[in-house]
Amino acid sequence: MATVESQRSRIPGERRVFSLVLALVASTQGATKHELLSTVYGYADRYRERGADEALERQFERDKEQLRALGIPLETLDSPLESGNNQLTRYRISKQLMLVPDDIRFTAKELGLLRLAALAWREGSLTAESRRSAMKLEALGAGLDVQHLGIAPRLGISEPAAAPLQRGIDERRVVEFAYQLPDRDTPMARRVAPLRLHRAEGRWHLVAFDLDRDEPRVFLLSRVIGAVRLSVEAFDEGFFAHVDPVIRKLLERRDAQRAIVRVGSGSIAEARLSARAEEPLDPAAGRAGEHELELRTLDLHELATELAGYGDEVSVIAPQELRDAVVTRLRLVRAQHDQVPIDPAAGAAPAPRPPKARAARDVRRQDVLTAPDRVVLLLSLIPYLMEHGDTPLAELARTFDIDAEALRALIEFLGTAGVPGETRTYQDEDLFDIDWEALETDDVVRLTRVVAVDDAPRFSAGERSALIVGLHSLIPLLPEAEGAHARSAAEKLAAVGGGAQAGERGEAISATADPEDERVATIASTIESRRRVAFLYRDLRGNETERIVEPLLLTQASGGWYLRGYCLARGAERNFLLDSMRELRRLAESSDREPTRGAEATVGPSETELPAVLRLRETAVPRAAAFSPRVQGEAQHGWVPAEVLLAHPATAVRLVQTAPADAIVEAPEQARRAVRDWADRALARYDA
Repeated sequence: MATVESQRSRIPGERRVFSLVLALVASTQGATKHELLSTVYGYADRYRERGADEALERQFERDKEQLRALGIPLETLDSPLESGNNQLTRYRISKQLMLVPDDIRFTAKELGLLRLAALAWREGSLTAESRRSAMKLEALGAGLDVQHLGIAPRLGISEPAAAPLQRGIDERRVVEFAYQLPDRDTPMARRVAPLRLHRAEGRWHLVAFDLDRDEPRVFLLSRVIGAVRLSVEAFDEGFFAHVDPVIRKLLERRDAQRAIVRVGSGSIAEARLSARAEEPLDPAAGRAGEHELELRTLDLHELATELAGYGDEVSVIAPQELRDAVVTRLRLVRAQHDQVPIDPAAGAAPAPRPPKARAARDVRRQDVLTAPDRVVLLLSLIPYLMEHGDTPLAELARTFDIDAEALRALIEFLGTAGVPGETRTYQDEDLFDIDWEALETDDVVRLTRVVAVDDAPRFSAGERSALIVGLHSLIPLLPEAEGAHARSAAEKLAAVGGGAQAGERGEAISATADPEDERVATIASTIESRRRVAFLYRDLRGNETERIVEPLLLTQASGGWYLRGYCLARGAERNFLLDSMRELRRLAESSDREPTRGAEATVGPSETELPAVLRLRETAVPRAAAFSPRVQGEAQHGWVPAEVLLAHPATAVRLVQTAPADAIVEAPEQARRAVRDWADRALARYDA
């Protein structure tokens, strides 16, 4: 038989926290901790039996922190009779600060763009912020802008360090981590005040104040090794004043560091690097079919890794330091694939076992809803149902992307939730109510009584920052008029912040805009207008063919843009890397195919038939994410075994290009040989 304590522990945390929110909003004069613990659902039964013991006190403190993290400002009112006595401190939530202000309203176009901006974060870190902001946008009436269903920018931060660093920023807590500099054999311990995550040159950086060195520093997230540890120590708000000057210096350093490279005409290297280059140098300086570019860079080591990934499509002219670094990486790739597979650090590896083919699994967001997510969902359901009236349960589940039965349980709880009344008990008139017969008989949700909360919740600082960066990522894809709507939405969003404290700190996330790409905007417009496109396409084997395609989805993966479309020449859907396209043109012929929902689609190899065995450096796993590597064991000497499915042997080259010298293809032999041959061709450009 279950004990009373185990029965209590089964009360879902979101029900307790949601009930706390209602009580704090309804109490205009505030309530003491004793009053809350003795009356609010989820606390009261434990309080009546044991009083305010240490466990219950800790639970209350954790719940308060959760509210702040969700963007719900909790006010504390000191007792005028006995200042400093926390037993007499009163708590309340200002409805005005918790909800979106009445004087700020988004247009339907702005809401649609905000919804699309939220979808940009559906992978990697900030997925939680994306999910919660999407729920709040539905409460505001966003829906999904059908004009842009086929556009899916991807901004998710794949580095595992991002989530704890984001938490450290939000909670103003000191963090500690190991940081691997390229010129050192072992990582260095760092203890910093995290201030902002900033994206520049397609990579994520942490702007922080180094407490041991007493100065602001910038750290590349991909160089953070192992776990990030959050300290209980809080840091001074004044450190946030360093953020903007540090980012300015970062960009000044980019302008000062220059490199000259030679690229092949029509190559992927030319397509990607030309957008970032200064004006092309004298064409006569290059070989036939090539030209030289001058690049700016934040980090020569990172640029060397990128340039090595282009193989024989590029060669470095200057500086010599960069040229040597690229050659070193390419030589290592050749050595890694030149003979019987070798464990990079531990000697000979056992004979690789080819992986079994596996079916792809569609992981829905509903599978990962956390208790804080469900609190936001409950708060968002109220204004949504007030606005839309009777709503079928299945439709509501699709809108909020949650399993219908899980949603039913939340709706049933909402129909009994409420606030403690004047008698300090839950009376009928102080409770929400739903039409129970409509739910049980027709699966229709209808709110018949609302208490305490009746409008959309305000965005937290993290949600707001993620949406603003997402909007700015969309602007290069949009026609000029719609770009104006995106800018307007960002300005309004900045005014709907997470409270004064968040505003003082500035944005927790920011980005330096990437260079605009006319091809991206062209394809985005063809998806919107349902037109066909034509282009010359160079495949992995170097063959170039003319294609006519009906575009379905434009999305990002592995640092590039991909088009998913129906290829008329092949009579099937295919994926096309934009950097492998030339002479792109929009055709007059219409497409009859519906754009793919960007929220549900992924872009990978069109035909995954060839199983392969890999060894990846731990820090390189995020860079190979587009190939869905499946880690097969524990890390040894910083490397992990993995399996992947490839379209054909040449696809192994593209995988290694994402992380040259940090990704080793061990099997099958034809894939390993393809990588070795690729490295040989690249080294031939340097006579190495």
